[in-house]
Amino acid sequence: MSDDRKEGDVPGISDERMAELVAEAERGYTFDDDRTESGPGALLLDLDKDQRVAVLARAIHDHTDPASVVRTALTDYLATA
Repeated sequence: MSDDRKEGDVPGISDERMAELVAEAERGYTFDDDRTESGPGALLLDLDKDQRVAVLARAIHDHTDPASVVRTALTDYLATA
């Protein structure tokens, strides 16, 4: 079986949907201090726009989810602190 995936492919997400998600992230988000969001995406709420875009781009590049990117970065940082 050949692997026909190209750089940036995310299983289950079409190129069109990925473009929508990237555009949404690049527009930025407005959040209230009284938010009650939870779940895997909630950790992105405390990041600024550039950080969110960078985390999402790295997740796409690594074919993983944003939470894994943040956990890895935090683990690496704490190991050197």
